[in-house]
Amino acid sequence: MKERNRTIDICKCFAMFLIILIHVLQRTTLKFNDSFTGTFFVVLGLPIFFIFSGISVSYRQPLKPLGFLYDILKRALNYMWPVVFFLILRVALYKQWVDVPAAFAEFWELPVMGLWFLWVLLWLNLSSDIGLLISSLFPKYKKLCVFLFVAASYATIVILRQQNVIYTNTFIGYDYFIAYTPIFLFGYLFGDKFFRYFNKWVSIACFCIGIAATVLIVNYSTKMVVIDLPTNLPLFYIASLFALLAMYGLGTLLNNFKFSKALAFMGRFTLEAYFLHLMLIKNWRNMGLTDPGLQTGWTIALFLLCVVNTAVVVAVTYFIPLGHFLMFGKSWSFYKFEKKFFDKIKEIAYRY
Repeated sequence: MKERNRTIDICKCFAMFLIILIHVLQRTTLKFNDSFTGTFFVVLGLPIFFIFSGISVSYRQPLKPLGFLYDILKRALNYMWPVVFFLILRVALYKQWVDVPAAFAEFWELPVMGLWFLWVLLWLNLSSDIGLLISSLFPKYKKLCVFLFVAASYATIVILRQQNVIYTNTFIGYDYFIAYTPIFLFGYLFGDKFFRYFNKWVSIACFCIGIAATVLIVNYSTKMVVIDLPTNLPLFYIASLFALLAMYGLGTLLNNFKFSKALAFMGRFTLEAYFLHLMLIKNWRNMGLTDPGLQTGWTIALFLLCVVNTAVVVAVTYFIPLGHFLMFGKSWSFYKFEKKFFDKIKEIAYRY
């Protein structure tokens, strides 16, 4: 896209706040994962990122060999470098160097324990890049090339999973890849053209219809948390589409206000918020609180702590040359000289 879709950034901002709230409530509220609220928040927060990732890929052009390598490096820096960096930091902060293999097992062996999101995004983008590379030979069929390669990757994973060649809790969290690939492909195929017709009244109607339908579907089956997939996928997909309708309706509605710029700006830092809030609360176990007042107090306190931590760290790296790149691996910067440097590399890569 020539310019960012501010409504998408607003939706990402709200979705990330929901994910932070989910992780906090998992630690302050008993049996939160099995509750209506837990499932409702999951449906509102998670699928949107994969739909928007698909929309983003739909705007990308066919890749030449050097451009393909550039994109692979960018994905590795965006997703894997911050993971390794924060794992090392976590080992140091929580004094886990006594049993380093156990500390790193969460990254290498158990991505479903918090890092599956990044693995799935990495593999979806990698398979999309291969499709874009193939489409450089058939530019007129770019959309078909990408769709077919991602769909083939999806089918391969499904077959290997059914044959028990791969298992759900190893390497990249295959069950999550299976669950979210169709949602990613939906975003890729349909893009955001439909949403461009949203005006104030359409946005209000879509928000109300989306929320009401999501509540009804989630209430029908409160076991839709993605860990229990086989019997819930159809309902999960339908609920996700209504959740998208609700969130985009809210986003387009808020986009008419001045403060929307601040929300959209925060929506650009969802990966940073993800890493930073996990650093704060990952080692917190369920607190076993039964008093409603204590539950509410701790939930608000931990949530605000996560948000403030993100704001402070992002603000600090904002003012340090190369700081954001070194900490989060982002290949873009607020600094003009750094942006020009990466843009020049990108220009050369996409030319050949």
